[in-house]
Amino acid sequence: MRRSRQRIGLSILILVSLLPFQNCGGMKTVDVEASSQAPSSFSLPNSGSSAPAASTPAPHASASPTPAKSCKPLKKFVFTQSAALPLQCSSGELPLFNVQIPAEGRALARATFQVSNFAPAGDPVVGNHSWVGSSVLGDRGFSRRIQGGAGQAVCPGQSLQSQQLLTYGLLKPNAQNILVGLRQYTSSGCTHGSLIVQPGAQLEVWVEDPDCPESNLIAASYFRDVRSASGVETPFALTTNTQDVLSLNLTTALAKSALIYGQMEASLPSTSNRCGSQSETAAAVIGVDGTYHSVSTGGWPVSQGETHIALYPAASTNLSAGSHRIHLAAAVNQTLNSGRAKAGLDHSADSILGVILNSSSAEVASTVTLGRALKIMPLGDSITLGYEDTGEAARSGALGGYRRFLYHHLANRGFQFQFVGSSEAGPSDLPQKANEGHSGWKINDILAGVQQYAWVRNTKPDVILLHIGTNDFFQNDDLVNIPGRLSALLDQLYADAPHAKIIVAKIVPMPVYQHFNAHVADYNNSIGLVVAQKQSLGRAVYVVDMNSVLSNAPGSADFCADQAHPNQQGYAKMAGVWLNALVQLLL
Repeated sequence: MRRSRQRIGLSILILVSLLPFQNCGGMKTVDVEASSQAPSSFSLPNSGSSAPAASTPAPHASASPTPAKSCKPLKKFVFTQSAALPLQCSSGELPLFNVQIPAEGRALARATFQVSNFAPAGDPVVGNHSWVGSSVLGDRGFSRRIQGGAGQAVCPGQSLQSQQLLTYGLLKPNAQNILVGLRQYTSSGCTHGSLIVQPGAQLEVWVEDPDCPESNLIAASYFRDVRSASGVETPFALTTNTQDVLSLNLTTALAKSALIYGQMEASLPSTSNRCGSQSETAAAVIGVDGTYHSVSTGGWPVSQGETHIALYPAASTNLSAGSHRIHLAAAVNQTLNSGRAKAGLDHSADSILGVILNSSSAEVASTVTLGRALKIMPLGDSITLGYEDTGEAARSGALGGYRRFLYHHLANRGFQFQFVGSSEAGPSDLPQKANEGHSGWKINDILAGVQQYAWVRNTKPDVILLHIGTNDFFQNDDLVNIPGRLSALLDQLYADAPHAKIIVAKIVPMPVYQHFNAHVADYNNSIGLVVAQKQSLGRAVYVVDMNSVLSNAPGSADFCADQAHPNQQGYAKMAGVWLNALVQLLL
């Protein structure tokens, strides 16, 4: 990946500790000795084959051998994120996990998640979508100059299984936080929220006995243990021969099981942007004493002729008492890219190798589920109810209007949410029918309902979707003062739910009454002014444009025969506007 210095700030960061973990309480006894080692090169093997050890190891630090002693088992903390996370475009990372670990000692953390791309097939920026992330664990000062991470391209309509961010560090009384953040990285044409991290992301954190450092957790990094030790600042070139990117040595006095995780990012130069093609791929493997145990492959072109591939092989094995060499190795599959593909390109693409010994005996200290369902209130008149003039059922809102389409958009993306309201209307394929859509009601009617029936105070919505004002025109109700009535309604909504996000829609056109066009345009313009005034007070009020997405032409195909209420096509368009607002502003 040919990234410039200027692009480092837009890349992924993982601050990891790569100095030998310190004995914080004086001389202790352990049964493991560990050191890190430079890469070695050897011929491409098959899984399970052997390869010679490195001939010239880089400078490394070793833990002093000490007599074995009894150490406390590892502690394991598990967090599950039940909410979806839509990624934002190069505008700062959003936290997938931000948690405190109530423990001290060396720690290794592994976040796993699935990223889906909801951009439509044939998106004009096809191939320009990729996720990047960072993870910071514990004492940042302990990490020194170490940074690392991974990123991966996601083509439109594609879901990537088992993505990973791996990091390690030192937990101390004043530094027990771990932050895992993700964002969408692209050079152009990015749409907020087209990449979404699906619910079910998991964070596992292993913490070892602080009195027995490196007894159960051993980790190394390319940037610290190769570049820093040797003074080499050039990226590591991948070839068709499998080569060590990173390795470490350990000696254990007792037989132990080993769970081994690797992480690296490869960059494959590409002459074209073939999203979904895997003709240019890289593979990474975990090796133990020259025998390979696993393979992780990938290859999706991204942008500007580059392919970013996040690789994270894993292996589980048993280590006998004695000395062992653990290594993370990689290769490319095409002669075209041999020597051109890179790993360890900069701080942001650091490779990490972590070994967890006797993980099965870890004490599970806590298992926590994070996230909650957002409460969304659809509020307005018959358009919110979902009125159509195609029969009695449609007139009663039984088809669900935009709410049906919006529900499926949100559910398909994995969002945890609940529609709230005192009324229920909708078809059988709309499981959540609650709403506050009231046929024929004007702005003042909605205000009176909010005050009298405490719809908002009782449900405490996180989000209010407001489309109101159409009946003020139909009933010719003091059109000059309609902006003032909207302002009063927004004040009441804020008073009842000061923490709610209120999204106000510019109302849809009314093809049946073309003579109202100028008045509707004036009202919609005033909505922007009213919302701006509320924002100046520090309130979370937003405006979206429903008017321009539906056709206002006489006989519009977006409206029912009455040319006043949207039909299914029109409601689908409205749902798309609400969805974009929710993804970009709130969720």
